[in-house]
Amino acid sequence: NSSGKSRASLKILTPKEPGNYLFGILILPLGASIREGIDPSALARELVITPVEIKLDSVNVSGFVKNLAGEPVPNALIKIGKAETFTDQNGAFAFEIPKGKKKVFVEKKLGELRHFMKTTRINFNESKVVNITLYQVVLSGELQQKVFNITSPGFDLSTTKLRIEVLVNNTGPQDLVNFSLIGKAMSGEEEQRGTVYANNVTTILLSKLYAGFEDGDYRLKIVMEQDNPWNADSYITVDGTPVNATVGAILEKEYTVETYATPGNGLDDDSDGLIDEEFDNNKDDDNDGRIDEDLMGIAYVEWCGNGFCSAEEFASGSCFEDCAVGDVCGDGFCSESELYNCYEDCADITGTCDNQGECNEDGTFCNSFGLREPADWCQTPCNEDNCWACTLEKCEAVGCTIGEDDQGNSFCFKYVECSADDCWACDTEANCTATGLCEWHTDEWGGWCERPWNCTYECMACGTEQDCLNSPATMHNTSCRWVEDEWGGWCEWNFSFLPPKAGGAGIIGNVWLAPLNTTPDINATADWNCWSGNCGSGLDAGDYFIMVDMGTTNVSVRVNGTEIYKINNFDGYWRVFASPTPYHFDNGTYDIEIVDLIGPDHLVWHIGFGVVPTPPLRADLDLVNQELGITDNSTHFEFTIAVENLSVSPICGGQLDALEDFEMWYVQLDSIPGEGCNLGEVCTGKEDYELGLESNATGAIETYFEFWNGTGLEEDKGVTVKRLVNCSQNWIKLWVELNAVNASPCEQVVVRFVTSYEDNGMENVMRTVDDNTYTVSGDCGTSNASLSGTVNGSYVINASVSLYLNGDQVATTLTNDFGQYSFQGLQPGVYEVSVIMPEGTLFTGMEVIVNNFNITGDEVMNVFVPHVFAMPYINGFPAVEGAVQVGVNMSANFSVRINNTEAYTVNATLEFNATDVGDAFYNTQSTSVLGFDIGELAYEFTPSLLGVGVLGYDLLMGIPLEGVIAGSPALINASLEVELSNEVLVNVTFGENINCSEYNGNQAGCLDNSPPCGWYNSSLCVDCRVCESNPEEPYCGVEETCPAP
Repeated sequence: NSSGKSRASLKILTPKEPGNYLFGILILPLGASIREGIDPSALARELVITPVEIKLDSVNVSGFVKNLAGEPVPNALIKIGKAETFTDQNGAFAFEIPKGKKKVFVEKKLGELRHFMKTTRINFNESKVVNITLYQVVLSGELQQKVFNITSPGFDLSTTKLRIEVLVNNTGPQDLVNFSLIGKAMSGEEEQRGTVYANNVTTILLSKLYAGFEDGDYRLKIVMEQDNPWNADSYITVDGTPVNATVGAILEKEYTVETYATPGNGLDDDSDGLIDEEFDNNKDDDNDGRIDEDLMGIAYVEWCGNGFCSAEEFASGSCFEDCAVGDVCGDGFCSESELYNCYEDCADITGTCDNQGECNEDGTFCNSFGLREPADWCQTPCNEDNCWACTLEKCEAVGCTIGEDDQGNSFCFKYVECSADDCWACDTEANCTATGLCEWHTDEWGGWCERPWNCTYECMACGTEQDCLNSPATMHNTSCRWVEDEWGGWCEWNFSFLPPKAGGAGIIGNVWLAPLNTTPDINATADWNCWSGNCGSGLDAGDYFIMVDMGTTNVSVRVNGTEIYKINNFDGYWRVFASPTPYHFDNGTYDIEIVDLIGPDHLVWHIGFGVVPTPPLRADLDLVNQELGITDNSTHFEFTIAVENLSVSPICGGQLDALEDFEMWYVQLDSIPGEGCNLGEVCTGKEDYELGLESNATGAIETYFEFWNGTGLEEDKGVTVKRLVNCSQNWIKLWVELNAVNASPCEQVVVRFVTSYEDNGMENVMRTVDDNTYTVSGDCGTSNASLSGTVNGSYVINASVSLYLNGDQVATTLTNDFGQYSFQGLQPGVYEVSVIMPEGTLFTGMEVIVNNFNITGDEVMNVFVPHVFAMPYINGFPAVEGAVQVGVNMSANFSVRINNTEAYTVNATLEFNATDVGDAFYNTQSTSVLGFDIGELAYEFTPSLLGVGVLGYDLLMGIPLEGVIAGSPALINASLEVELSNEVLVNVTFGENINCSEYNGNQAGCLDNSPPCGWYNSSLCVDCRVCESNPEEPYCGVEETCPAP
């Protein structure tokens, strides 16, 4: 401001782990920019640092780690959340961790090999004993070549690929089915799948990764993981209860690269007229048919986060952001570690939400990143034992109490009287000591009340079985019980008869039939997952136990629609349950159903005794024609296959009816006249090329590529087909290089989309959409201009970039995984360029338009997406999810708050359209929002049409061109428009300004206010109520009999 002072409000998430932290703020000079990849600390004039201490409630965790032979495993890493420790020489460990739901990770390093196991999240709400039997998978093998000497640009680069045959030795008693083996190197990663049975070995070849094209010593990291968790034989137990565990191993191999290509040597190494034009990225950046042969100089300042993985960063593993292949937020690939914290990569997979910090209607939690995250507590029913799960409207109705915190926020809680059974509820020393049992403890914050810590009053203080069983301690009429497992025993409260505790995720792992109720699924007669080798076909009639492996939920087990028994595991861990008695199956077909009574799961297993069960035709494979898509850039085709109900397929967690069944989604192309299938003909099986994705009954995915060899389609393993599966939005994307399918600019190809399901080798369902004619974009030989660039926000993937010439759209494309786009073969002229941000991102609804761009040669235009955000409000409340209720013929306020996080000023105009609710179109409100400031624009509107309607708004932003656009000098005469468009739903109802209940017993007063009030009169009630919507409906504005209570 004019006094020379400025201020900023910052809000960050509290660290999840306790400790002493430093909170730092870099103060940069006005106008400083870090868009050129410069380390911001190098520009800072000042660094403001303040210490922050984070304190969290902690619990104690102890236990042992042993190997499969029962021997202790010393010096093993134990990590729970971010807390970690190592086992001693006896395999024992003990440490303190913060309370909360966390995963357990154990790792033992032996030379270049590491064994590891990890669990799903466990609720550490109290001290626990964790015992681990480390399941060891041994990986071994040697690189066929360890030194790569690249001597010239003409060098055969195929000889620089890393090749290693990995021996996978399963030393334990579990079959590891469909495990993943991933090789990670500087050039990317390669994944293979395999199966190795108990006490057996298998080999897998990795051969697709390049060694790299810059001098240095590197490591190939090979990660094996069995990603189907199991808890068989109690490998990891928590307080004696088995929990799900995933097993894996990591092997690292060193190699060296020596190359002629010195980055930035100022020479035209490949004689193409360009100097130092290639990035070290395993790509042909200059389209000369060679890769990384004329490397750029390292002109950037090296710092973690600049987008380049240097040899030092890769070797040391010190920069996760630059070097973690597939794990970088913004790289377009949603990895497991990013699933619930990277909106940019994972929004399409997890689903998005705007009610951060609250539960969603589908039982998920809306986290701080705006992503839907699985949460047990969001599936907990609202009742007296779970007041925290209740809305304020339901709170008191179930016996809970509404409270208010220091900030005036209301919440629902269960009020508990201070007593000897509930010492923790005593908030003063006087109340605590008045119980006659509880003890008060004083600390710097005041104090707390608890039961005396001795075996007379507290079960967990009893150290032996005799003391435990003889203890007189009681709590809520519950006594002590002694619990044992293979590691020892402990004393606890016998709370097993109390009401169920917090929620279930509705997880059903497997169901199987067995003659004994102790048989694991892998040894079953048949099981739904097919791990036993029989998926339920041709079984012998007889008596079988029905076994279910499931997580914390309640289910109903049914045979042909009749309930056989219920399972109550609402407050438990993953467990295996068996029917109380065997069930008799005669020859014929049966449907076994496992119905989740709390969560969403509903498993149906078709089985046959003496016969092969005939599954129903799958009607869920129809292609969604209007959503099928074909696009291309300078190097690749992208095909979008939209499929109804893809989410029920195995690749998305669903099921097929038998192990031998499989599903396929593929694309057929006709691009070579006279070969295979001619353009325009429908001749499935004779196409010039076919590429696709296949899934078996277990969900294993394999891509393939085939070409017409003169007599039939033949597979070519040398062509890479990339894929992306989006289960929530029911689509699959496939990528293939243009030259692999003989596609050239301006030539036409015919594309056929196919999806099929095959049952026992017989085609059951097949759907095709034929004759999609597509013209490949690019230089047709008559134009020589081009436009390329990057959309940064950070990188914005799948942004739509379109070119308009003389008002007509002449080209369009999508940005790639690095935010890059390119148009080749353009006719010189004055263009309009439109950049529309993709759905599901921070910039959804924003369009950047550049007018009067004179493109005459090879032009560059980089877009720095304005970090200007708009939040709509109705009557002062955020309108971000669902329909906001407003009163008919009542004045309401619509506003948009503009948060300008950029340094430049934004001149904003708000256009507001309320015609859908019976009002008008408004476009007069404008304001200027200074840099790093917030502004607001608002309109009053009066809806006159009842029902759900749409309020549309456009925020037109005047922004300096140089604040958003950079590139060629030809941009000097261009102009910029930025528009942010969106819609808000409103539900127009009769207003709530009249409280009809005030007129109970006063018929005349009630009807005088009709609508919205209506009169109901009977011997049971005299009542005045609100008419919901239509005055002509029964019981609205007329004297009638009251509806039944």
